[in-house]
Amino acid sequence: MKKKIKFLSLLSLTSLGAVTPMFFASACNNKQEEAKIIRMHLGDPYSKQDVIKANLENHFNSYLKSQDLNYKVAIEFTEDDNYATVKEKILKKEIDLGFVSAGSTYHSKEEMSISGIYPLVQTYTRKFAGEIKNAGYVDGSATDPLRVSAANEEAIFKSKPRQDWNNEGDLGMDFDGAIYRKVYDAEDALVPYQRGLFVIVATPDMTQEIVKAWNEKDLTSFVSYGLGIGSADSGSKYLLPEALMKKHFGKQFLSFKDLQAKYSEKVIKTKTKKANDQKNENIHIFMDNEGFYGYSKVESNDPYTPSAETRPGQEISFLTVTEKLPYNVALVNSKTIPTDVAKALGQAFVELQKGDNSWGATQGFNSYAVIENPEDAYWKVLKETLG
Repeated sequence: MKKKIKFLSLLSLTSLGAVTPMFFASACNNKQEEAKIIRMHLGDPYSKQDVIKANLENHFNSYLKSQDLNYKVAIEFTEDDNYATVKEKILKKEIDLGFVSAGSTYHSKEEMSISGIYPLVQTYTRKFAGEIKNAGYVDGSATDPLRVSAANEEAIFKSKPRQDWNNEGDLGMDFDGAIYRKVYDAEDALVPYQRGLFVIVATPDMTQEIVKAWNEKDLTSFVSYGLGIGSADSGSKYLLPEALMKKHFGKQFLSFKDLQAKYSEKVIKTKTKKANDQKNENIHIFMDNEGFYGYSKVESNDPYTPSAETRPGQEISFLTVTEKLPYNVALVNSKTIPTDVAKALGQAFVELQKGDNSWGATQGFNSYAVIENPEDAYWKVLKETLG
């Protein structure tokens, strides 16, 4: 028995030695390489995060697989869409793709090029009713398309008393749980940009004086009514209105920073939503997002209804919208994501809009497009608007 085992063992070893090279070569060929992970930094949907994350990852992974690309997506939700944050995470290789506000990339073209970061996906959002598509600055007069857009939007804003906006049917503004539909154009009317809005909160007489100062390009008088501006990296509340004022007032206007130095009490960082605060009672011109009233549900203490105590006899009106700025874009790291994979990711976003875009809806992203030529489609638009 022992001899038999010894013989069989010897035979087995001999046979194994003969087939080992072929066996392992075949095993190596058949073994599939582990999928590489693409880490994506996306805006927080604030509810149903686990479900939305699972659906998104499944969508992207399925699409990449259909393109024979051995990659998988891992998603991280965040509230920060500032370029500086996303850039730092990309350079540290913590993420490979992240969405940012276009305004935050304004001064970073060269830096992005050196770092291998580029805009891959352009988001689209619903167009506001009354806005003249692709309108630009002409002369700032009442017939300027930016002024006409603002007047059209003001008419919609004032079409019903704010306290009635939540009413159903024709009595309200058709709130769907997220937006007031009557503030927007048709669902398929989408634009790849955003605008800022100059909001006036003042008495009728004071409003006329503010408009007169604008029409006459009298910067000193205009600023005397107080300006409420946003953070320096805000597209709609700082960069866009600053760029428009440079075009409108010419050499007499240098920057918001310069105005703050000259008129520290007249140019402050605040927002329309805080117009009723006692400390802001002398601020009558606010920089805000175009259509801010379309996604802000009217509550009992509505911040967009001037207070009888702090702002007696005052009302809200719109002076002008700003020129356009690209809506949020996805930045990708070319040093970790090959071009073919990046294009597939971009196309996966395009396909997302055709199916379950519940995540995009929470961000105001109604559609997506791959940016084929960043120089023309992105940087040129920034330069034309912001200089």
